[in-house]
Amino acid sequence: MLPVWYNAFHDASLSGLPIIRPQYAMFPEDEQGFGIDDQYYVGDSGLLVKPVTTEGATTTEIYISDSQPYYDYFTHYLYPSSSSRYVTQDSPLSTFPLLIQGGSILPLRQRVRRSSPLMWQDPFTLVVALSEDDTAQGQLYLDDGVGYGYETGEYVWRDITFAAGTLRSTDMTAKTSTAVVPFDEQNVWAQTIGQVRVEKIVVLGLSSGPKSVQVAGVDIQWTYEKGSASGGKTEGMASRLIIKNPGVKVISGWEVVIA
Repeated sequence: MLPVWYNAFHDASLSGLPIIRPQYAMFPEDEQGFGIDDQYYVGDSGLLVKPVTTEGATTTEIYISDSQPYYDYFTHYLYPSSSSRYVTQDSPLSTFPLLIQGGSILPLRQRVRRSSPLMWQDPFTLVVALSEDDTAQGQLYLDDGVGYGYETGEYVWRDITFAAGTLRSTDMTAKTSTAVVPFDEQNVWAQTIGQVRVEKIVVLGLSSGPKSVQVAGVDIQWTYEKGSASGGKTEGMASRLIIKNPGVKVISGWEVVIA
């Protein structure tokens, strides 16, 4: 999950918004949520965290302000869209309550390493948690994590979106005025991770399985598990489309078409 946190730190450096965002900061129009001070969001990632602070508690209630569906991070259990409600989650000692807001895309590195520097060439998994209207958006920001090369363009900053059945990665600097230097795919640092790929894509909440999944017109391997849909009203395990080895690189633009 370190890429999610790095995204949050990068966003904070540009926007001045806190990395850990309280309920009222995320939903200032929801007066009912002003008194909620025991849960928070991680940047603009869509991750909602509810620490368990009551001794002996085996369940906890999480307050939801918006009308989006939410997904359990660990199990992909779906809580359907509604307006302002509580959801109850089991909270054994072995895990903690962590939800993904519908409409979010999480870039993850899931291989276990002894330290973060050893992860720099590891592939990514993208978790696409669909909103109630079957869209999603996320970002991936990477630099060397050590020096100030990002000030001269030594970084990667991608905008990842899902809409109308297509997952896209495009240059984020072309869409914002906050970049220090515009992104160039040929920058020296980007080329050092030029072979880092997306090894898996997990799309949560599709209403039905696809007929095909393609990259650049070529069919790629996928599996589909039936379950609750993002736009439905049925609580339960979310449907999952799992795409393995789509053959796309993190530094480049690409499209995965689900038809």
